[in-house]
Amino acid sequence: MALLKPPVDTYAHETTVRLANRIDRLNGMAKELNRAAWVYSGADESSYQTFDHLTPGVVTGYKDFPNPVPYSAGDEPELEAPPHEEADIRGLLDEVGGLINGVDDAIAFLTGWSSVSALVEPMSGNWTELSRAGEVLTQAGDGAEVVAGNLSSKLSTLDANWDGGAAMAFQDYAMKIVKAVEVEGPLNRIVGHVYVAVAGEVQKVAEFMVSTLKTAVDKIDQAAASSWIPGAGWIKIIDAVRAAITIVEEAKALIDSMNALIDQVQTVVEAAQDPIGFIEGKVEEQLAPIKESLEKVETGVKIAHDVADLSDADALSEVPEDKYAVGDKPRRPGA
Repeated sequence: MALLKPPVDTYAHETTVRLANRIDRLNGMAKELNRAAWVYSGADESSYQTFDHLTPGVVTGYKDFPNPVPYSAGDEPELEAPPHEEADIRGLLDEVGGLINGVDDAIAFLTGWSSVSALVEPMSGNWTELSRAGEVLTQAGDGAEVVAGNLSSKLSTLDANWDGGAAMAFQDYAMKIVKAVEVEGPLNRIVGHVYVAVAGEVQKVAEFMVSTLKTAVDKIDQAAASSWIPGAGWIKIIDAVRAAITIVEEAKALIDSMNALIDQVQTVVEAAQDPIGFIEGKVEEQLAPIKESLEKVETGVKIAHDVADLSDADALSEVPEDKYAVGDKPRRPGA
């Protein structure tokens, strides 16, 4: 679990940076549309400019245009953070009881390694938080598509009511932003699905580990009940410890398999930190090593559909670097 924290944190940061960029571009569009209304009305520029009161002459923005045509805000994204839950294998081990330390000591005496450490350490961490992060990403992806739809659905109404180069440039600019926001839908749902899938695998393995250790404890506990019998009782204990070792070694193989899955998930999440590279590297191929785990989980995400939607990186590579500007001559001929 600890191996996944850095790439998960980095992905969250990179996603925040991308979305902050889109918000900045949208705010810039709103500011310039307000300015465009003033310009098209023929009002003198000085009558609607606002200035920095500490630095006279520095324009900071524009007054709100009076009585603009109202536009519906559109649909509201459903964004409700799932509750925090506590989960850790050490808590589950309490169900086994105090005898587990005795079993660990017995196995360590015969083999030189700590079964509890070998099984528990790779499982440490709250896997429900990873699942929670996956749910949040799914909501973020769905919400991004709602926002993109709200914006694109209003463009035709606006386009019919102004003309010139500024209008044409805005339509092109706005659609690039729409596409960049839309791509956050499938991208974040896929990564969110990966989080939920691996969290589910970790939980299943953790519960199996606890069951395995309990079986080992029970075997030794039963043998210990007859340990007072010289010779035969001691042999029973040794046989029980050896049986417990076999059980634990089988469990360790499952842990190794889970660690391999976590390594593969780590690779996928690190790749997704660069969405353009992730898409150009063919998403389906990069998900192939963990496909079986992904298919086991029902999250409501149609992952095959989302993978298909992430086939073209142009939506991200063509995001405007500069904010939209009406320009000095908004009625100029369009390109």
